Amino acid sequence: MNSLMKTPALFFLLLPLLSIAQNLVPNGGFEAHHSIECHTCYQGSEDFKKLTHGWDDLNTNPILCDVGYTKEQDPRRRLCLLESRCPGGGQAVMQLEYTPRCTDWEHLTKGCSDYLGTTLSQPLEMGRVYELSFWLYIPSGQADTDPEFARHIGLSLYPKKIRNPQSALIASRAFLADTVIYDQWYQMKWQVKPLCPLKYLVVGAFRGGGWPSDHTFWDRGIFYVDEIGVREIGEVEVDHAAALHFCKEKEEEEGGLVLDIPGATCYFASGDSVLTAEARAALDSFALRAKEYPNIAFTISGHTDSIGSHHESLSRARVESVLAYLEVQHQLPRLRFVPIAAGTGKPAADNATGAGRQLNRRVDIRHADFDMPAVIYRQALEHAMAGRTAPAFKTLNVWLHLAPQQQQLLMLFDPRLAPIKSGPRWAAVQAAVRKSYGKYAQPELAFLLDSLWAEDQRHRTLKYYIENLAVFLHDYDEGTAKWDVDFPAGDAGIVAADEAHFTFLESLLKEGSWPRGIREAAIPPGWPRISEVGERAARAAFLIVNHHLDTATLAFYLPRLKRRCLEGEAEWLWYATMYDRLQVLKGLPQRYGTQYRRVEGEEEYELFPLEDAAMLDKWRDELGLEALQHER
Repeated sequence: MNSLMKTPALFFLLLPLLSIAQNLVPNGGFEAHHSIECHTCYQGSEDFKKLTHGWDDLNTNPILCDVGYTKEQDPRRRLCLLESRCPGGGQAVMQLEYTPRCTDWEHLTKGCSDYLGTTLSQPLEMGRVYELSFWLYIPSGQADTDPEFARHIGLSLYPKKIRNPQSALIASRAFLADTVIYDQWYQMKWQVKPLCPLKYLVVGAFRGGGWPSDHTFWDRGIFYVDEIGVREIGEVEVDHAAALHFCKEKEEEEGGLVLDIPGATCYFASGDSVLTAEARAALDSFALRAKEYPNIAFTISGHTDSIGSHHESLSRARVESVLAYLEVQHQLPRLRFVPIAAGTGKPAADNATGAGRQLNRRVDIRHADFDMPAVIYRQALEHAMAGRTAPAFKTLNVWLHLAPQQQQLLMLFDPRLAPIKSGPRWAAVQAAVRKSYGKYAQPELAFLLDSLWAEDQRHRTLKYYIENLAVFLHDYDEGTAKWDVDFPAGDAGIVAADEAHFTFLESLLKEGSWPRGIREAAIPPGWPRISEVGERAARAAFLIVNHHLDTATLAFYLPRLKRRCLEGEAEWLWYATMYDRLQVLKGLPQRYGTQYRRVEGEEEYELFPLEDAAMLDKWRDELGLEALQHER
């Protein structure tokens, strides 16, 4: 009888300890997840969230690994190679990757990292102390990986859910790894005293403290995380010397993070596109939020159930009903939305039941991590490719007012706009682009050189610059040829084009030999200055001369380029590259380590012979170039 009486008392005594030990990270061990179809099948944020029961991928590509999954063959041998299980964990872990050379054409992000984000089950409160932790595994054998990246693996906390539109490295220095151990699982722990309610957690590799310094030749770095935890701790466990007071990062900017703006979902009757009263109420609420953030773009996708036919046209009609309502009733411009006619694709529920079909007859509006000019340019392309000339030009004119000046030139080279590239309206667009170079001291030369840059890159990288002008929806556009940009040419055609570009450039750079029609532009002779024509236009001269592959030409222009470098009007990297190119063409060793060749029979590249390997980094440092010591 006494033992029975004591049991409730003991239970109540344990309650505070149980609540303190509660993990506030939902599914912190990733064990709750749907079956894996393939490791790379979940590139979209919504797909990844469904797979992992609530984790966000923050516009990156983390990989869920489960020891029970063996179907997929990975030819690159980089996916889920870990055989060691996390102590105390289950079958699932998450593979993340730091990428120093990601697809950032503006070279602003200085690398990328995969990230995991989740909303805590309850916010961290002021006046309490919490332990943050996760288990980490860093494989060895990554000799070409920046060793510093491991010390930037960690986590960060935010008062609200954040997004990562640029897929960039996120800035954070508060909770980073202070210990690096290879080839074994070990647990990282921190203590935090919140200075504001914190409710969103992110795990990955973070920039900060001067790292990374720039894009480098380092290879990718893989790491694995598991058993992510946030728990309130009692006074006896608090290390007041180590516990960090924290609300948000103050030392550095947060790299373009923005708040997550909730969208809306509208449901429709079977076979109908008429808005219901409930749908209008949902859109009224959404419009209030959207007006607070006028620079945020959204996707708007129409869906149908599996009954009947004409699913694509019906889903498009539903999108049109929503857009028309938002435009007329709330003055929200259509240009902020990327319309998607999904038809029966992406069902929210099983079409086998009436309740499921009701959930599938819908329009979803979702916050999108797209730049507004990219959203508008996509709509201009849609109009142009469909032969809708008037709305195409109207949309292009809006885009010209919003797009960065360097993007405007790219539009002139976009073959997808071919249906509208004629007549006075296209001439007016060309004139507007040309006029945008008026900000430079030598506007005519700036436009001509920038155009030469595009011509030089036509068969090299121009395709990617142009494709990046518009939003690309991976789930819907993949495999659709109309979005592709291609400039086909054989080797002979490229050589002939390079020769023609050099001939025109030489006519610009030599006094008294300007092409007919621009002599009156008062273009000064000599190597162009960045301050007078812009960086990309000045780079065009370097690229075209460098592609000429004639030793006499390189020898003639190399001292002229050096003179501009000494004036601060050209980049020393251009000089180093041209110097090394000249040496290699002469059959001599290079000095600055800028020239590579493909290893025979392999997909790897190696440096051409060096003049003096021991002096390489010293010579590079004299020009302000980063060390390449690890390359030898």
